[in-house]
Amino acid sequence: MSADSDRQLETYPMRVVTRMTGLSAERLRAWETRHRAVTPLRTAGGSRRYTEADVERLRWLRRATEEGHRIGDLADLDLEALRARVEAEASTPEGRFDEMIAAVDALDATALRRLLEARARELGPVAFAFEEALPLAFEIGQRWVDGLTSVAAEHRATNVLRSILVETVELGADDGLGPRVVFAAPEGERHDLGVLAAAIAARAFGAQPIFIGADIPVADLVETTARARAQALALGFVVSPPEAVEATLRDVRRTLPAEIALWIGGKGIAGCPPIRGVDRIENNQRLEAFVLEARGNEDREGAA
Repeated sequence: MSADSDRQLETYPMRVVTRMTGLSAERLRAWETRHRAVTPLRTAGGSRRYTEADVERLRWLRRATEEGHRIGDLADLDLEALRARVEAEASTPEGRFDEMIAAVDALDATALRRLLEARARELGPVAFAFEEALPLAFEIGQRWVDGLTSVAAEHRATNVLRSILVETVELGADDGLGPRVVFAAPEGERHDLGVLAAAIAARAFGAQPIFIGADIPVADLVETTARARAQALALGFVVSPPEAVEATLRDVRRTLPAEIALWIGGKGIAGCPPIRGVDRIENNQRLEAFVLEARGNEDREGAA
């Protein structure tokens, strides 16, 4: 049997699916019995087993309900329709960034920084990172693709955004407590704004983030994480093809000490199959849960 066939047939028990999707066991059962949102397989003993397709569907259902949609209105939608519903909600309102875009196109880094810093004070670090910085970066990137913003203006704006996010990570409150988590984009990945945003959120959840940047070779990732005595290594993928993501993760997991968790996120992980010892983090709720788990492990080690 081929590796692809093995992946298609691989199933997960409910306790694993709750961690993979961020949904509680109670909600999973309710969505199944009341709404028939998924139909898991059953073992001979009657235990639920979920396929990878079930897990992906549940992830999109959760995202859609977080946007305010009722599960009863979503249960009959296919995966493509669910994705369209979520992505439509995530679209940027027209004109939202007009003043910032004007500063970008004028190469006015001072004005752009002033506008962004004002929004950061208004929103707070986590909301600013996810609701302002990342959507703005996407908008600027799309304008570059469409030929509306120059390469120079895009690079200059990205540098401003990145510097503000780096400062937020490095200068945030730190009481020296909480699990250490190394955040990086591996070799071949030069986009690290998403990783920076995740590091900011992790700090808010009680972790000590250690951001080391983009395009980091596997050997350096492993060495740095071990040297930092970190409890976890968090990697972000954006542009790498699925086979490259899988190869990198298997290489990291093989060489990273077993006691160090490996977390992954970013749109680049969508086509990567599940890998033992690698945890996907698709949203801040999942990140918070993993940080809390790491804090619990740290507390137990300290008490031993």
